[in-house]
Amino acid sequence: MTSSQLLTNEHIAANFEMQLSGYYSGVTTGPDGCFYYYSDEIPSLSWNHSVLADPSVASHSEFVLKQANLMDRQATFFVREDDLERVMSALGDRASVARERWMICSKETLLADSTENSLDVVFSHDPVPPQDYCQVLTSLFDDEALNDRFRDFYVPTLRRSKLRSGTTVCRAVGYFAGEPVACGAFYRKNGFAGLYSVGTVASKQKRGFGQQISVALTQAALSSGADDIFLQCVIGTHVERLYASIGYVSAEMPGLISI
Repeated sequence: MTSSQLLTNEHIAANFEMQLSGYYSGVTTGPDGCFYYYSDEIPSLSWNHSVLADPSVASHSEFVLKQANLMDRQATFFVREDDLERVMSALGDRASVARERWMICSKETLLADSTENSLDVVFSHDPVPPQDYCQVLTSLFDDEALNDRFRDFYVPTLRRSKLRSGTTVCRAVGYFAGEPVACGAFYRKNGFAGLYSVGTVASKQKRGFGQQISVALTQAALSSGADDIFLQCVIGTHVERLYASIGYVSAEMPGLISI
C-alpha cells in the first residue's frame, strides 16, 4: 500500500471540515481536542457524532452525551479501526457499532475508463445545488418514504449551505436523452477531495450511470489538483465493488459507536 492509499488523520479532518460546507451545521469543541459535529436538520447518526473522542474516557463520554442530548440525538462516536476492539470491550453490552469502508483513489490507482460514456455530464461549482441535482437526489429509491427523507432533510440542508473559507465544491449531473438521471459531488480543501452524494434515479439504475458519474467526478477532482480523493460506503455491497472497479482502494473500516 502506498502513502496515497493510507487513511490519515488529515484525510479525516478534511472530511469533516469540508462537510461543514455540506450536511453539517456546526461543530463544538470538547476536552482534549475532541469535537462533536452535528446537523440541525438531519437526525442520522452519520451527521451527528464525535471525532477524536474516546467513549471509554469519562470526560469525553460526558461531553458527547451532553451535546447529543442538546440535539435530541443518540450519543455516537467516530472511532478508527485500530481502536474499535479496545473501545467496544471497554463499553460492553451498552454499545453498538456500525462500520463503514473508507476508500481512496489517486492518479496512481485510477484505472483506465473502459465504460461506455452514455451520459452528458454537466458540472457546477455553486454552493447551492442546481434543481436537476436535487431532482435526482429525491428520486433515488423505489421506496417513496426514503425519497421523502431526502426531500425533507438533505436537499433543504444543501440549499442553505455556504462554503467555508478554503473549501470548494464541484457538483455533477448526468443526463441521458436530455433527462437528469445521475448526480454526485466532490468537495475539495487544499490537497484533499471527498466524493459524496453519488446516486442514480431508481428507474434508471443498473445501466452504469453511477459508475460514469463517479469516474467523471474522480477525474475532475484529481485534475483540479487534489492529491487523492476519498469516499465512504457500506461494506460488502455492489457500491464497494463499483468503486473498486474504478480504482478506489480500501483504506480502513472505522465505526460509529452508539451508546
